[in-house]
Amino acid sequence: MLVIGDSYTEGTPLGGEGDKNWTQLALRQLRREGVDITATVSAAGGSGYVTRGLSGTVFGQALQSAISADGGSEAPEDIVLIFGGTNDQIAPRDTEAVAVRDVLKSARARAPRAKLIVVGPVWPDSEPSPAVLQIRDIVRAEAARAGATFVDPIADRWFSAEPQLIGDDGVHPTDMGHVYMSERLLPVIRSELTRAQQEREAAAEQPVRAGGR
Repeated sequence: MLVIGDSYTEGTPLGGEGDKNWTQLALRQLRREGVDITATVSAAGGSGYVTRGLSGTVFGQALQSAISADGGSEAPEDIVLIFGGTNDQIAPRDTEAVAVRDVLKSARARAPRAKLIVVGPVWPDSEPSPAVLQIRDIVRAEAARAGATFVDPIADRWFSAEPQLIGDDGVHPTDMGHVYMSERLLPVIRSELTRAQQEREAAAEQPVRAGGR
């Protein structure tokens, strides 16, 4: 699995550092269930599809670097998960749409066998800004265009009824917030892993069937 994201995936001193990160929690649970899975995680606070994060990169660059580090021009992952968009609130909307489209096209091209999961921007309370709603709508539309599975934390009210899951800064999740994100994303990841496995098995059977005719 390849995961691209911002501080909600990187973790902060308020929560989600090291093995308390949602990605690591999800991996451990999947392994307990007998799933043989590893993950490459490339996440930087402040980053987005357009906005450069603290590391100076955007999601597209993080994707390219992660795939190159993982073995070359193509990635063998079953899952590519891209999580974010909140940091792009000041980006021009046309620029945002093109950037999201380019990242998802690149993910399809560089990881052609992977199932693509796009998680939209998160808002830490029940009153998302008009700007973040516009970004959410752009990311959702481009995910649909790319045939990706879209997860909408704002519509699903991830944190609006759970204030204790957000740290003292009012923005970033606590360790319990990372547990919560893991629990919300695990069913989606499981489902896409199952689909990927079924497609591999179907592809493996095709030559056998053809040879038997």
